[in-house]
Amino acid sequence: MKKTLSIIMILAITATTLLGAGSAATLIANFADVSANDWFFGYVEFAVRNGLFDGVSETEFAPDAPITRAMFITALWRLHSINNEQLSTNNVGEVLQNPQNLIEFYDVAQDAWYSEAIAWASTNQLIFGVVEGIFAPHDELTREQMATIIYRYQRFSDTILPDITVGGEFYDWHDTSPSGKHGVERITAQGIMRGHYDGTFGPRGSVTRAEVAAVMMRLTEI
Repeated sequence: MKKTLSIIMILAITATTLLGAGSAATLIANFADVSANDWFFGYVEFAVRNGLFDGVSETEFAPDAPITRAMFITALWRLHSINNEQLSTNNVGEVLQNPQNLIEFYDVAQDAWYSEAIAWASTNQLIFGVVEGIFAPHDELTREQMATIIYRYQRFSDTILPDITVGGEFYDWHDTSPSGKHGVERITAQGIMRGHYDGTFGPRGSVTRAEVAAVMMRLTEI
């Protein structure tokens, strides 16, 4: 994983050089809602530097805004592309490793900005939709959904730690669906996601843009 992280840093340096005046440092400095004293500063810098996602405008990152399911899958796809030294091609056929698994979602148009990322996640069985044939790309991502997808991604990319020791249950464990508990256990045990200070996990709660940036960076550190 250290080798992978080194590759990421090399690519990031190259990208920063090519970006010139639009470098990550410049972009971060332009965000009025991101300060060097914020807990998420380093995570946001990582996400922007690696092109996982941008600000909502030239002067705002909106760290506390909830992220949608489409935005999250797109960020994860871009992270995977960096890890595998691949670039986005705007050609769905070139990113589908298991096309026989492709799920056609009625609410995902082929020309949508997130369609390629969702096709990649679908063919690799990272997502299955909220109900059959429906992905709900514009719905807010929940914490349980993020944990489940990240766990599936680790299994797909063979980056999950083999000796994970699962900790105790959260006080609101009963609010986590049976299908989501395994992912929540493994992802929190690795420190990729964390519970709240009151001992709850909040599985149905939304996920902020800053929290997703943090998760993306932690994934590279495993």
